[in-house]
Parts: sequence; C-alpha cells; structure tokens
Amino acid sequence: MPKLMKQFEVQRTNRKHHAFTLIELLVVISIIALLISILLPALGSAREAARKIECMSRVRTLSFTNYTYAQDYNDHWVNYQISGGASWGTQFATYLGTTSLLIPGKSWSQAWHYCPSQQTNANGYNGVLNYPDYLAYNQYFGWHHGTHPEEYTWVKVNQVVTPVKTTMFADGYARNSYSQNNYYYRHFSFIQEDKHKGAANYAFADGHAQTIDGVTAVELNNDTYGSGQFPFIKPF
Repeated sequence: MPKLMKQFEVQRTNRKHHAFTLIELLVVISIIALLISILLPALGSAREAARKIECMSRVRTLSFTNYTYAQDYNDHWVNYQISGGASWGTQFATYLGTTSLLIPGKSWSQAWHYCPSQQTNANGYNGVLNYPDYLAYNQYFGWHHGTHPEEYTWVKVNQVVTPVKTTMFADGYARNSYSQNNYYYRHFSFIQEDKHKGAANYAFADGHAQTIDGVTAVELNNDTYGSGQFPFIKPF
C-alpha cells in the first residue's frame, strides 16, 4: 500500500497545469466578437422578416374584416369616414374584439391597427415625423358624405372593377398630428412604401396580401385603365 500511494503522489506531482495566456484570451475574445458581428445582422434580418410576415397578416385581417362588415351592411364596404365623425377604425373595433379604439402612437394595445415594424420618433411616439404610424385604409372606398356626394359614396363589393389590382389596406401613416385625436382614421392617409426595407405590405380587394417594393408600387399606381383611372388605388 505505501508503494501504491507513493506512485500516485508521483503521478499527481508530474501533471502539467496549463493556463491561458493573455494573448490566447485576447484571441478567443476576438473570435467571439467576430462571430457576434456576423450573427447579429442575420438575427436582425430574421426578426424584421418575422415582423413583415406579422404585418402582412394584419393587413389581410383588415381586408377580411371589411368583407365581414359588407355582409352585415348590404354588401357595402366600410366607409373611410362616416357622418358624425365616426371612422372605419371605429366601425372595425367591435369586429376585432374591442369596444374602444385607442389613440395611435400613444397606446398600442390594439395590435390590429399598426405594423410591428413601427418607427419611434424623437418625441417618443410611434410614427413618421409628427404623424401617427398605423395601417391605412384606402380613402377611395368611401369618404365623408355631403362635401362631394357625387364623388364619394358608399362603395359596394361588386363595384370594384379589378379587385386583384386594387389595394384596400397598406402600411401607412396619418395626415394629421398627434394633437388631433381620432383624426388619424378620419382624414387622409399616406402609404409608407419603404416600411420594410424599401417595400410595404398591401391587402387587396380580392382578399390577398403581398409585399410590394416602392418602385413597383409607383408603377402600379401609374398603370391606368379607362379614363384617368388608377386600379391600384381607385376601385372604379
């Protein structure tokens, strides 16, 4: 037994202990930093791709909701602005599981009316410049009554000439500022054609949705038919 213990002690004392030198540690840290710099952009792109898919799902949901609304209102699409100050967003609220429509840019608990890739401006609001950032409705599907009744009226489902070409909802922002409350939904909207890396999501009157780059969107807007009509934005 003493002999075995002696051999064990000799083996233990002969083991070589190796520690990382400073240079080796710096090399390892550099490799890790390099890997992070390579992976982070890829992860960012993956997150944005997921947000774009979710955004497309939301604009498509709004399009389907409009079909549901039309079934309840004698085949008429929801009006952009209804007499008395109500808006399409107000009309859609109950269809989408809420009884109140919260102010865009200040509260985003109602996910259906904004894009997950929303921007935050210098004032801490979600928007472009001083305008609220939200999913926009095509005003040509009906605006307020009384001002130009011959031009803006309730649009029926079968009045849309080319549903597959006519956009109904899209990435957008409001014309009015944050101080004007529910005017986000009542007044003009603008498309954010570069919302998703130079492109935007659109839902069309036939129910399909797709991502279109800004250049193509402009070309579609200029693809006329009939007498001065633009199927990309004008239903008829």
